[in-house]
This record gives sequence, structure tokens and C-alpha cells, in this order.
Amino acid sequence: MQVTPFIAGKRAIAVYPSNNTDIPFPAVVTSGTNDAVSLNQLDDTTVDFIALGVRVGDIVYNTTTSASAQVTSIFSPQSLTLNDDIFKAQPETYVIYTSNEVSGNEGCIVYVGDTAVNTVKVTTISGDVVTFSNIQLGGYVPCVVTRVWNTGTSATQLIAIW
Repeated sequence: MQVTPFIAGKRAIAVYPSNNTDIPFPAVVTSGTNDAVSLNQLDDTTVDFIALGVRVGDIVYNTTTSASAQVTSIFSPQSLTLNDDIFKAQPETYVIYTSNEVSGNEGCIVYVGDTAVNTVKVTTISGDVVTFSNIQLGGYVPCVVTRVWNTGTSATQLIAIW
């Protein structure tokens, strides 16, 4: 019998596994829809990312494709350079979250809601990269994490809890 710990979180967000982007704390900077496609960029001519307070290090979720990337530079007021090519078509919707450094996010607990036994590869808050196997329905990754890796993770229904 699996014993599930009681987790009383105040915030939660879907986890988009990524090999190069951490899980963001759910502090939204802005959201919208891209209107062009450029390699490793988010382009939206309807907004001014600088005026909205977007910063290098902020984390972008492509909510259409469930992919994430980190802002590496502000190319122009309407274009952000990202550390991964997550916008390959348009229109696709996005949410930008405040960087973990600014939000003070020190990691989260990850809930696994898949209906089958799964593996979840994570980076812990201490920087250890480990893969947990045989996580059951309704199970939790048994440590505080900063990232869920795309490579090495079979679970698809993941929720970060703070």
C-alpha cells in the first residue's frame, strides 16, 4: 500500500517538462497570442514586453503546445529571445511568469496524476538530477524540485504545488 503525504498548498500550476527550463512560480507577468514565428523567439506585435515588465530570466509557457522556455534577451519591445524554440506556428497562446529569482521560488512539490505507473526525472533544489520510477496514480515526487525533465519523464499529468 502506498502512503501519500498530506500536502496543503496555496498555489499550483501545470508542469511543462523541459530539459532547459525550470518550473515557474505562478506569478503572471502577462499573457497573449503570438502573431509571427521566428526561431527561438516569442513575437507579439500587440504588446510592449518592456512596458509590461518582462525581464530576462522570466519563464514562458506556450499553453497551446504545453512547452516552456526562458527569456534570454529582449530582442525588441514586441519580441523576446528564448532558450528553446517553443513557438513553431501561429497563433499559439502564451503566459509569461516572473523569473524564479525575482519570485523567490525555491522549488515545489510535484503531484503525478497519471493513471499508469510512471517515471519522473527531476532536478532537486540542491541540484541533484534523479529519476523516480514507479510513481503511482495520485503520487508525489518525494523531494522539493526546481525542474521536471522532458527526457526521462513518462508522466504527463503533473502539477507543481507551493
